[in-house]
Amino acid sequence: MQPNEVRVTRLVTVATGTSVASSKPNALPLAASFEVILEVAAGSTIGNSGGAYTLELTCVDETLAAPNAVLGFVDAQIFDAGDGWNPDGGAAGNYVKVQRFPFPVPAAVRRHVLRYTVTLTNTGGTVAAFGQSESFILV
Repeated sequence: MQPNEVRVTRLVTVATGTSVASSKPNALPLAASFEVILEVAAGSTIGNSGGAYTLELTCVDETLAAPNAVLGFVDAQIFDAGDGWNPDGGAAGNYVKVQRFPFPVPAAVRRHVLRYTVTLTNTGGTVAAFGQSESFILV
């Protein structure tokens, strides 16, 4: 990984309180919520730079071919330890941040197929990373 590179390394849906990816995150047993786990890696220079960026987590309802605002998230974040960036322990000096986002299961999307897209960007254009989850169904 390059010193100023940012990369989405994991974006998955899981049953609440678990960490195993699931294509049916609120099933077995039926639950009223689920979580999204996002893991991002940053190079040795940018990972602890204090630089600002915007994280946007967008849920796309593939059944309706439209975004679902209830299941999305936008937040201004900073590359530093106080905002959850930690050294990954490797010789390259990279950083990693893991976040969990809890979401309710709206009745209107039960039996719909969805997926998540995440972007991390800054106003200067030096941070531009993205990723997509696998499709999943809410029951």
